[in-house]
Amino acid sequence: MRLPQSSVAFKAILLFPLFSALAVAHALAQEDGRLPLYSCGTGETAEEGWLQLDGVALESGPYIDLRVEQHSADGLDYSFPPPGVDSKTVFLFSHSNGPEGYLVSIRFIDHGTTYTLYSLYNPPDPDDPDDAGGATGGLIGSRDGELVSDVECGESPYEFIGYMRRSMNCDTLNPLGEAACAEHEPERNAPLDIGRIGIVD
Repeated sequence: MRLPQSSVAFKAILLFPLFSALAVAHALAQEDGRLPLYSCGTGETAEEGWLQLDGVALESGPYIDLRVEQHSADGLDYSFPPPGVDSKTVFLFSHSNGPEGYLVSIRFIDHGTTYTLYSLYNPPDPDDPDDAGGATGGLIGSRDGELVSDVECGESPYEFIGYMRRSMNCDTLNPLGEAACAEHEPERNAPLDIGRIGIVD
């Protein structure tokens, strides 16, 4: 059994080291009023880079002006979408649960490449009392069913799944359709090929 959504996000926070990329990204976000909805370090230290999805919070709850950024030691490597684009329409949300874990997927298309920002919460091994489970994540790029880029999280992603779901359109092309955009995630009806997460034909 997996943790509830809110617990997944809270658990991810607990798994973060004190001086992780999240701390740096969050500090930067506060300066211009943007707050992170998803963040993870991509190196052994914060200076080596991080992935982040952030936005501006509305009093009513959803976030606007969402933006994905990939940073490295050299600075900002990638940012999407460009200014003036309605982020709610370009970011597509879905989530599902199954034996392989609880999957959150944020899909978007940039210049013909399909990108997927994802997290996969791995449930604890029932045969190992010391295994508390964990989460993996990253940003996958694919084109015509082939992997073109893969930026892996070096730690459990920090995320606010409910806010992401409310701030994006539904990814109706996922195998479960609109059901995968509901507040309570559906169970997958087919095995998840973990090696193909984010690779879109």
